[in-house]
Amino acid sequence: MSNKPIVDTEILAILNDYHLFLDGEKHVEMPFYVDRVDRNHLGSLKGESVLTANNPLGNTQLVCEMKEKNEYKYTFKILSDSIQSRVLFRMDEGDYAHWNRHLPIPVEQQQVPTPHFHKKGDDGIEIAYRTTRIEEASSPLNIHDGFEIFCEESHINHEKIEIQVLEAGQLSFVFEPDPDPLQGVIFP
Repeated sequence: MSNKPIVDTEILAILNDYHLFLDGEKHVEMPFYVDRVDRNHLGSLKGESVLTANNPLGNTQLVCEMKEKNEYKYTFKILSDSIQSRVLFRMDEGDYAHWNRHLPIPVEQQQVPTPHFHKKGDDGIEIAYRTTRIEEASSPLNIHDGFEIFCEESHINHEKIEIQVLEAGQLSFVFEPDPDPLQGVIFP
């Protein structure tokens, strides 16, 4: 693997707008559903929704890919049609780490385990990083807790966060060992 970093010149050309977009408030309809089988990876589920922003950067959307239908292997991405690579920001959780080989830091600090975030730096180079919130969370991080942390870091819907993971065509029943048949019944 090369140590030479890839510079995203498209991001450099819109760097101020990129920062305004990332730092600004964003909104997506809740609950966010991860419920479609990914056509390219039949063992994975996918969710997509339009993302609106106070400081828009093209047409944006929030995408989630849950690999192997496993709530501990997922990626959240913010995509835009304003750049060719499409990815503006992402969060990964799974069995792998990212290496920030291009940074002038000791080798032992270059490996960034999951979960972690990815964004472009002021030099147009992608960097993986962890936050205090991730460091304090349980590991591995399930998709529900990960979604909350992702939304917090990317400034999405501060008032209400909800994700529903369900394969299309299945009903989400919760097993109750001792159900109360009168629950919800109002007696006159």
